[in-house]
Order: sequence, then structure tokens, then C-alpha cells
Amino acid sequence: MTLPKERIEQITKEVAVANQLPVTAVSSSAAIDSAGLPAIEVTISITPGSSFDFFKDGRSSRTVSQVIQRLADEGEERLPIVHYEGTRAP
Repeated sequence: MTLPKERIEQITKEVAVANQLPVTAVSSSAAIDSAGLPAIEVTISITPGSSFDFFKDGRSSRTVSQVIQRLADEGEERLPIVHYEGTRAP
């Protein structure tokens, strides 16, 4: 089963907010993994100029693992490829 794009993005945003990430948006699109299998690319956009401490304290990796688990729990069969996007203030 594949979840609708809206549900994937909703789950991802819920997890990111629960882990106190400075998220501005979430997007997703169909992708292919390195083995040629269907995947889902999930991008978490971070507030420009926000602190990037969440990369140091484990929240970023915890968020990725929780998103993957939540999507699997809801029946998503594709491999989620989760990454962050944002800019650092000068």
C-alpha cells in the first residue's frame, strides 16, 4: 500500500513538530532507491536562520527514524528517504 502524499506530509510534520524542529514545510515525491525499488523522498524544510542544534542533540536522527516507523505503521510499503533542507544565517 502507498499512502497519499498529503498523509505522508502530515505524519512527517507531526513528528518534526513533536521533536521540536524548526520546520516550515514538508514535501514528498515518488522516487527510486539505490536498488531500483520504489521509494518516497521526504523533505523537511527548516526555518532559515534557526539554530541547527537539533543535528547535534539527536533530534534530527530521531525524527528520521520516527518518520520511517510511523509511515511503516500506517502501511507505507515504499522506503522513505528523509532529508532536511534549509539555510544557515550568516
